[in-house]
Amino acid sequence: MKLNEYIISLIFFGVLLITSFIPFVQVILMYWNGGILAVTEELTGIDGFDLAIPLNLILTIVSLFVYFKSKTKGMKIPFAVLTMFFINGFTVFGFESIFGNSDADFYAWQFIIGALLTGLGLFTADFFRHKLTYK
Repeated sequence: MKLNEYIISLIFFGVLLITSFIPFVQVILMYWNGGILAVTEELTGIDGFDLAIPLNLILTIVSLFVYFKSKTKGMKIPFAVLTMFFINGFTVFGFESIFGNSDADFYAWQFIIGALLTGLGLFTADFFRHKLTYK
């Protein structure tokens, strides 16, 4: 097990964890996620909040699968960004549906959990890819 094989997942985890307390990255991601939800709402006619959690969950799984299948770092990085993007949306809308208003005092916790889920998902994909490659 070489550190080089897990470097992308570790970098994404570290950046997200550090920026959880000053969430400029997460706020930008949420604006983009809101744009995707607005377009999807316009196309389907389904309310964006009803669509937010299932859409982000499905797209997270798809982006993680493509990240897992990617052979080069040049292909892994965009799908790691997409995974980060959709997991962030999933955690924010999940917190909002469970606890109510996402502008509450615990905003950092939802971003910390999003960072943990992103790091864990990417690291797990790298781990299984390594195990399947070097059996």
